[in-house]
Amino acid sequence: MVRKWSFRVLSVLSVMIALYGFAFMFLPDDVVPEAIRDRFTTYPFAGYGHVIGGGLALLLGPIQFSPWLRRKHMAWHRWLGRMYALAVIWAGLAGLFLSQLTFGGFAGQTGFAALAILWLVSIAFAWIRIRQGNKGSHRMWMIRNFSLTLAAVSLRILLPVLTGAMGMEFEAAYTAIAWLCWVPNLIIAEWMILTRK
Repeated sequence: MVRKWSFRVLSVLSVMIALYGFAFMFLPDDVVPEAIRDRFTTYPFAGYGHVIGGGLALLLGPIQFSPWLRRKHMAWHRWLGRMYALAVIWAGLAGLFLSQLTFGGFAGQTGFAALAILWLVSIAFAWIRIRQGNKGSHRMWMIRNFSLTLAAVSLRILLPVLTGAMGMEFEAAYTAIAWLCWVPNLIIAEWMILTRK
């Protein structure tokens, strides 16, 4: 029961963060923060890839975990899964590129680069396992992968906590966020996998 409730909350947050990201593509230039606007104009493939790919992954991820969809509409599950995987690949490659331009120096860059690499590796393993017909292993890799997709949610929750409630300087907080937005998520995902057995 707690897991179902938690997943519903995460699903709603995923949709909200996806829509928040998409909004930046349509807002007037004077409303969009300069650093974000520069990403779209200077590196459009990476800027749009990160927002569009990441947003699609946030929207499609919760749907893919629906037992009803897998039971009643497996063809839809497969097609949405392919879309999710392509979204993760585009956003992951964009994220890997953008990680080298982020705030927080080497520690921040390394944290976001590690996130992007693990995101790409986990979707590759999920794809390989389902192609091998190993549904159990595929599901485990998708749990790991979606926990990394949820880094977008964690980042937007934790950054105001660190800068506002805890009074950290933005750069120090962003350096910590480069790791805090995904490492705890992955630990929780591993716990969920272990306790399901």
